[in-house]
Amino acid sequence: MLHSGQLLASDGGVIGRAYAYGGNPSWVFMSVRASGLSGTYGCELLLANGTTLRVGAVVVHGGAGDFAHPARVGASKVRYAMLVTATAR
Repeated sequence: MLHSGQLLASDGGVIGRAYAYGGNPSWVFMSVRASGLSGTYGCELLLANGTTLRVGAVVVHGGAGDFAHPARVGASKVRYAMLVTATAR
């Protein structure tokens, strides 16, 4: 099973998409497409129980970056996928 949703900036603008694949193993994919965005961002999952799981980082250069990694949890337990900086979420 594949779940997907938009990655939103703090101002509500769409900056990409996130996908959670519920196979064995489960995977998370993030695709960032945001003009002017550059840097390394943490990839985190907010789980149904309220905890946050860091799954890796994505490097964004010139507004584009992609990330794929095993999720270590079932896709049904994921509520949100987030890109985070060192100082803000």
